[in-house]
Amino acid sequence: GIPLMGIPVEFIVLLIWSLFHLLFIKNYKQSPISSAITLKLNPWLIFVSTITLLLTLLFIFLGQYWYAIVGVLWIYYYLSVGVNRIYFKTTVNSI
Repeated sequence: GIPLMGIPVEFIVLLIWSLFHLLFIKNYKQSPISSAITLKLNPWLIFVSTITLLLTLLFIFLGQYWYAIVGVLWIYYYLSVGVNRIYFKTTVNSI
């Protein structure tokens, strides 16, 4: 068979997986996603977001847009988790 035939199926599976994870993001406060781009963020989230961003840029450069779309969703997910963690830290510390 054609080696590229599995890419749309993999795209759909990974897209559903990404959207499933996005459902579990709880917003404690409405804040812009750009507020997660700070050194206050958990080092692991910084690392994973950076690696995902680099891979997404590589996929875009190589023309593998199926993977790039899912990469963007994962970056959004990681930064959303970071925003909530930053907000939770500031809320707990201010009490």
